[in-house]
Amino acid sequence: MIVRIRKESDQFLAYFLETRRMIGVNQTGAEIIDRYFNDGLDEASVAKELAKMNDVPLEQAKQDTADFLRVIAKELQPTAFNNTEQSSVSAPIGVELEITTDCNLRCKHCL
Repeated sequence: MIVRIRKESDQFLAYFLETRRMIGVNQTGAEIIDRYFNDGLDEASVAKELAKMNDVPLEQAKQDTADFLRVIAKELQPTAFNNTEQSSVSAPIGVELEITTDCNLRCKHCL
């Protein structure tokens, strides 16, 4: 699953392309998401990197990473409530364009 991560003024936004879900996280959460989803690292490898970067015990990093990924899995469920407000986004995350066969023949280049 590919995740686009963007820094906003007070948080990071993680946009999960396949599920079209947006989740607000802090910097550590953004690093976990990037390594786990985009880089394809397993949970243990992510925890090991975080323990090294943040100078915390490996067991604590493992537990924190597992807890965080469990919360993210719940947030990605279709029935989950997403509490990231659109007003907190400085610019659109993405756009969807639906191409149809409907045409009113009113474009300037049509005769």
